[in-house]
Amino acid sequence: MINTDKRGKKPVLTEQNKLFVDYLLADPQENATQAAIKAGYSKKSAGSLGNQMMKRPAIRAEIQRRKAERKARMNIDQDFVVTELLDLLRMAKGDKAIISSKKNDDGQIEKVMKYQSNLTAANKTIEMIGRHLGVFNDKQDITLTSSLEKTMMDISAENDAKRVSPLPKDNINMDNIPDE
Repeated sequence: MINTDKRGKKPVLTEQNKLFVDYLLADPQENATQAAIKAGYSKKSAGSLGNQMMKRPAIRAEIQRRKAERKARMNIDQDFVVTELLDLLRMAKGDKAIISSKKNDDGQIEKVMKYQSNLTAANKTIEMIGRHLGVFNDKQDITLTSSLEKTMMDISAENDAKRVSPLPKDNINMDNIPDE
């Protein structure tokens, strides 16, 4: 629960709320249900509680505040992310050496440079860069004009009138059957 201060004005996070935020931000997927369970909420209600807590302004504000602090502390911005992704792409394509260390037969550490390609990693990196830059459009926005909408409704009504029932007895024309 979120408490308020003595004047009843500013929302105050409880220790359990703070734990929830801690566990949420420690999880790369930011799974609210798991964060609620780890914070000590019951497993039965963790799904709904996690969802409810994510809607609370005080908790959302705390999450945003901590993310901003982490971003400033790590000095990460969009340019950094894209630069790192481009470096990863070069390595995945084999254009840039991967440097590692290993002990040789004499027990001394030597650096080893490897050029190898990983097309799966290259593909994923290109996808991440493209998403960041907005190259892909996963959503389609369709707007119907009133005349097109009317035409679509007319076609739909026509199809409804022609529709045949899947039950054979419903498709028999009773007018052609002689009376006994």
